Amino acid sequence: MTVFDVYLHGQKAGKLTFDKRQRMTFEYDGMYCMNHQKPIAFSMPVPVPPLTKIYTDEIVLPFIENLFPEGEIDQKIRVQNKIADGDFKKLVTLMGRDVAGAISILNEDETPESTTQIEPPLNTKELSHLLLETNRTPYNLTNQNGRRLSLAGAQNKLPITIVNEEIFLSGGQPSTHILKPTPSRKEYEQLVYNEYFCMRLCSALGINTAKVALIEVYDEDDNESDCLCVTRYDRDTQNKNTQRIHQEDFCQLTGHLSSQKYDHDNGMDFPDLITFIRENCQVPIQNIDQCVNLFIFNIIIGNCDAHAKNYSFLHNPPNKLKLAPAYDIVCTKVFEELDTNLAMGVNGEYQLTNITKEDIAALANDIGIRNDYLTKKFKDIANRIQHRADELIQEFEDGDYYPNTLQHVKLIRACIRDNIRVLREAGIV
Repeated sequence: MTVFDVYLHGQKAGKLTFDKRQRMTFEYDGMYCMNHQKPIAFSMPVPVPPLTKIYTDEIVLPFIENLFPEGEIDQKIRVQNKIADGDFKKLVTLMGRDVAGAISILNEDETPESTTQIEPPLNTKELSHLLLETNRTPYNLTNQNGRRLSLAGAQNKLPITIVNEEIFLSGGQPSTHILKPTPSRKEYEQLVYNEYFCMRLCSALGINTAKVALIEVYDEDDNESDCLCVTRYDRDTQNKNTQRIHQEDFCQLTGHLSSQKYDHDNGMDFPDLITFIRENCQVPIQNIDQCVNLFIFNIIIGNCDAHAKNYSFLHNPPNKLKLAPAYDIVCTKVFEELDTNLAMGVNGEYQLTNITKEDIAALANDIGIRNDYLTKKFKDIANRIQHRADELIQEFEDGDYYPNTLQHVKLIRACIRDNIRVLREAGIV
């Protein structure tokens, strides 16, 4: 057996155990149960002493598996570190220190303080080199200085800490921001600007959205470029002291593996999401309104990858949840090779051109709101989004951007206009 200590908000919460067949169990620490009620996972509530409970692999696996990268990045990590498919024990060893939320998973002989390193600030060239390296060896691999960097997802990311406008590698302490470099594949060379544009547009419409900025770096030919800097909403920094805020994505909360993040892959659909919010969030009406707005926004901008892992919730004591700010918003339709089926369908329809007024009415019924209210929301966002997109385009035109970047964001605007035309012809807006 291999045993890890699991910390929540810096307090040892319990032990994660792997048997020889890679099956996991988790048991809360007795002292933690006496002094704390905050669970490490929604699916693993803290037992009331003197009761104890050992959570088995069926419950623990979805929570742990969703902490780590998926898809192509996961495979690259496993190949480069000689980690077999299904071996999460080695992934925990390699990457468990600074995952999403307030969790840290450490070896039994370690504490959160013992894994913290003092790092020098990075200048632009050092940061550029590090970001280029993440495209060769993913962001979360142990580098030559023993740092371990990790975040879940299918895209390369580098967690950093920013203090007084200086950038540091987190060195084991809670990171404050996430950097996303330009992908190495040429067909996605505008992805940074795509996400920056869409996130800014989402925020401009009044939807609670993670803050984003562009940081100037250099590409492999020493040309000026940008990486996307995302402020972590699961961190709270006051007086240079950063605290973790616990969160889980919708897959973790419902016990689904990352492979089930699309509703047509035995995953959750949008009505499932709204039902979960209604039953478990502290302020359900507000969170439902935010979630519906985001769902409509993703449809109109052409984000066909708004799956269950792109909806997360912050743990909001006492044992209630709050919908997290929107993140990972991209107009996927402008990339010709990507799937155009919606990640979460509308009444079983996944192609925008197939969605009818009757489907919208059925969706309204399924999520428990009035059809006229849902239709009004579609019309409101469709009416406001074009003006906001024009304003952002003007900002790009006034800025110092390469012509191909300006052309790309104009393609996003064209996609938005075309999607609104489709919805208008269907009588939805």
